[in-house]
Amino acid sequence: MQIVIRSKDVVLSDRDHGYIERKLGNLKKFSGKVSDESSIVHVDVERPVDPALRGKNGIGIRAQIHLPADSFYVDVTGATVTEAVDGIFEKAQRHIEKYKAKTIRH
Repeated sequence: MQIVIRSKDVVLSDRDHGYIERKLGNLKKFSGKVSDESSIVHVDVERPVDPALRGKNGIGIRAQIHLPADSFYVDVTGATVTEAVDGIFEKAQRHIEKYKAKTIRH
């Protein structure tokens, strides 16, 4: 699985980069197809676009996940990068488990 990280209006530290790669790399545990080299995760980190959240010190993360037979995206806003990445991981995990169940049935 390839993980591509981009940031806009946010400076990510090496620690943040490492956390994103490590946490989203753990998605491999849920399906063998996620560990396939054709699987790609694009992670965009930026300040929230929603005007209601703009004034707050929040981080918005969108992950676009491309698997061999499925593509989906997950949006999460959190107070910190780690909080937002944890939310991305949980939502992506649920989606991958549903994806795995569908591929097993067919």
